[in-house]
Amino acid sequence: DSVDLQKAREHNLRLDEEILALRNRVRSLDSEKEMLGEVVERLRGEIHESQENKQRGNHSPGKTVGAEQREQV
Repeated sequence: DSVDLQKAREHNLRLDEEILALRNRVRSLDSEKEMLGEVVERLRGEIHESQENKQRGNHSPGKTVGAEQREQV
């Protein structure tokens, strides 16, 4: 009985360690998901802004202005 109890305790300890590692992994993945979601939203905004500028015939603020356009300004 004593040996079985010790084995059960060791097994329980290993399971607890595995649960802790899995919880940490979930937290890490949740943080990564949140960060990537923010990047997606920012990029969606940039795409929307770029499309609006294109429809208006404006240059997007992120574009590099060529030498010919600099001389006209």
